Amino acid sequence: MKRVFYSILMQQKLLIRLFFLIIIPLQVTAQQPFFLGETKWSRVSNQKPADPLPVREQEYPVTKKITQDSSRNIYQRQINPNSLLIHNGPTIPVKETIRFSGKKLTAPEIIDAPPLQRRDNAAFNISYTDKQHGFPGTHATGFAEDSNHHIWIGSNNGLYRYDGYHYFWYGPKSGLPSMPNLTMVYDSQQRLWLASDAGLYYIQHDSIFTLQSKEIDFTKAPCFRVQTDQLNRIWVSTKKNGVICVEGSQIQIYDKRCGLPIEYTSAVHIAKDGSIYIGLRDIGLVVISKQNMRWLFSKGKEMGYHSILCFYENEEGIWAGSFLGGLLRMGTKDTIQYSINGNYRERIFDIKKAPGGGLWIASYSSALCYFNKNNLLVINETNGLLNRFPYMLFEDSFHNLWISNPESGFSRLNENSIYIQPYPNPATGFVRRIIPDAEKGNWIITEGKNLQYQKDKKTFSLVSKDNNKLEPFLYPLNGTLSTDGSIWTGSYGPGIVHYDGTKYTAYLFSAFPDNSIVRFVEKDAANNIWFCPTDFGLIKYDNRTFFHYTKATGLLSNTVSTLLVDANKQIYCSFENGFQRITAQGNETFYIGNKIFNDRINAMLSIGKELTLLASNDNGIIIINNNKVYRFAKKEGLLSNKIKTIIRDGSGKIWITHDKGIESFFVNDSNITEHEVYNETHGSYVMEAENAFLDASGTPYWSYGNRKLVLN
Repeated sequence: MKRVFYSILMQQKLLIRLFFLIIIPLQVTAQQPFFLGETKWSRVSNQKPADPLPVREQEYPVTKKITQDSSRNIYQRQINPNSLLIHNGPTIPVKETIRFSGKKLTAPEIIDAPPLQRRDNAAFNISYTDKQHGFPGTHATGFAEDSNHHIWIGSNNGLYRYDGYHYFWYGPKSGLPSMPNLTMVYDSQQRLWLASDAGLYYIQHDSIFTLQSKEIDFTKAPCFRVQTDQLNRIWVSTKKNGVICVEGSQIQIYDKRCGLPIEYTSAVHIAKDGSIYIGLRDIGLVVISKQNMRWLFSKGKEMGYHSILCFYENEEGIWAGSFLGGLLRMGTKDTIQYSINGNYRERIFDIKKAPGGGLWIASYSSALCYFNKNNLLVINETNGLLNRFPYMLFEDSFHNLWISNPESGFSRLNENSIYIQPYPNPATGFVRRIIPDAEKGNWIITEGKNLQYQKDKKTFSLVSKDNNKLEPFLYPLNGTLSTDGSIWTGSYGPGIVHYDGTKYTAYLFSAFPDNSIVRFVEKDAANNIWFCPTDFGLIKYDNRTFFHYTKATGLLSNTVSTLLVDANKQIYCSFENGFQRITAQGNETFYIGNKIFNDRINAMLSIGKELTLLASNDNGIIIINNNKVYRFAKKEGLLSNKIKTIIRDGSGKIWITHDKGIESFFVNDSNITEHEVYNETHGSYVMEAENAFLDASGTPYWSYGNRKLVLN
C-alpha cells in the first residue's frame, strides 16, 4: 500500500526511538528519592515473654538420589588440513582499472510494517516476522545497516529498507534488476553493495551503479557474498570469476591465472597478518601469504563435503564454516573440527562475534548457536527462533543480531537479553533459596523436588517416604544452616524439619494443617533459628527449646508475612500493614516520623552500617540512610511499586523485580544513578522473574519455574 514519503529526519527519529524503546534496556532519567522523614523504632508496650512451645518429634530415614550435571557442550576432534603447496613466492592478482556508471532509481513502494512477533515458547528475547505476519517477501537472504540506522533486507522479490514502521520496496518498478540470493554490505563511503546470482552493483544517493570492466561483465557475474575488510576494501566471492577486490577505481582478480584451483569461491577473509583465505566449492580453501599459496582441506573423510562457506578470526585462530563438515578452527598449534550434534556434518553458513568471547554460529537446518569455551546454547523453533534455518547473520550498531532465513522471513535476537536457561542439573526444580556451606557445596531449597545438596557437578536429592509410600518432604520452602552444619527447613506440610545428614526429623507443633506451612527460616546473631508458620506468629529455637511468639508477646499480628534478617543478623518481621524488629529488649515497630509504616516488606538489603533498602509491596523501595527515610517509587521513576526481590551484584548495582519486570540502578547514600528497565519488550518471561541469586562472577539471575532467567 502506497503512502506519502516521510522525511529522512522523521524516519531517523522514529527508528532511533524504536531501537531504544524495544531493543536495548530502557535508560531512565529517574527523579531522586523523595524524603519521607526520620526513622523511629517504637517499643511495643505490655509485651509478655514467649512461652515454650511443646512439639512432637517424628523421624524419617533418608535415601540419597544422585543426579549428574548435564550441561551441553560442543563436540570436537583434531583434523588434518592436508596442506598442499600450490606455489612459492608472492601471488600476483590480475589488475584492472574500472569505471562506474549509474542511473537514478525511482521512488520505492512503501508498505506498512506490522510489529515484529514473539513466539510463546521463546526462551530468548527474539523478535521475528514472516509472510504471514506482514513481511512482503517469502524469505530473507541478507542484511545491511545504513547511516540512518535503517536495515536493508535482501529477499526473493527485491530489496527492502526497513525503518521499524515501513518496508521501502526496491524492485523492478524502482529500476532494480532481479537479484536472486542477494547479499549486501554498507561501506564507509555510504555505498550499499549488492551481490547476487545476477551480478554486482551498489546503491548510493538514490542511484544504482554498475562496474565497467574489460575482464568481467559485472551485470552477469554470479556472486556468492560481498564484504569489506579492515582497509575498507570491497571483496566479492564469485561463482565463475574467483575472488575480486575493489579498491577505488582498481580491481584485483584472484582466479586460475594466479594459481587458484577453481574459480567457484564461496568466502574470503583477510587475516590480521595480511594473508588471504579463500573458500572454494567442494575442494577446501586456499591461503595466500607473502611467502606462498597453500591448499587446505582438499581431501579427507572427516568432512562430508569440502566447501568452505564463511570465515571469522579471533585470538584463537581462523574459524571456518563448512558445508556438511561442521566448524573448523585453524590455530597456531593445531586444527580442530567442531560439531553441534556430534556427526560433524553441520552446514555452517555464517559466523559472527558474540558476547563473552563467544561465537554466533548459523547452522542451517539445525539452529543458531552461541558457543564459547564453557557453554553451548542452541536456539531454534523450540525456544524462540522462527525456524531451524538460520542463514546469514548481521550485527547492527545497537548490537542486535539479525538472522536471515531462506525458508521464511527473518528473526532478530535483541541486545542485552535476559533469557531462559535450564539449571545445570536436571534434578533442580523451582529454586527458593541457595545456602552455601563450609564444604564448598550448596544446599538447594527447591520446591517440589525435595531438599537437595549440590557439589562437584552432582546433586543429592534427599528423599524420604512415609508408611503410605508418599514423600512428605517434597516441598521445602526455606532454610538455614545450624552451627554444626546440619540444616533446618520450613516446608509445606511437615512444618519445621531438621536434617542431620542421615534422617529428617519433623517437629509437629500444631494440629491445624495450615499452621504447618512454614515459609521462612532465618538464623540470628545468637544462632537462634527462627521460623515463620502460617497464621501462627513466630517460633524460635535456641538449640534446646522452641518458643512461641504471638501478638501477646509484642507482634503486630499472628499473621506474619515475611521473616527477614539484616547484615548484623538482626531479625525483622513484616506484616500486611507494618514492620517490626525483634531485639533482646523486645519487639520494636517501625515508624517514619510519628506515623506508623503501613505496608508490607517483601525483602531487605543492607549496604554497610548505615544504608538499608526495603522492598515494599505498595510503596516501591524504602531507603533508610543514617536514620533518614526516602521513597523511590513510581512517582520517582520506577515502573511499579510492588517490589518482590532486591539484590546487589558484584559491581555494586542494585537489581529489583516487580510485577512489571526487572530494574537496576546504583544507589549512593540516597542518590540513584544508571537506572535501567527490563520489561516485556525484553521477553514476556521477564515479568515472571522470581527469587534473585548471584552466580560465581557476581552476575544476577532469577528463578523462573524449573528454570532460570540469565542476564546476558
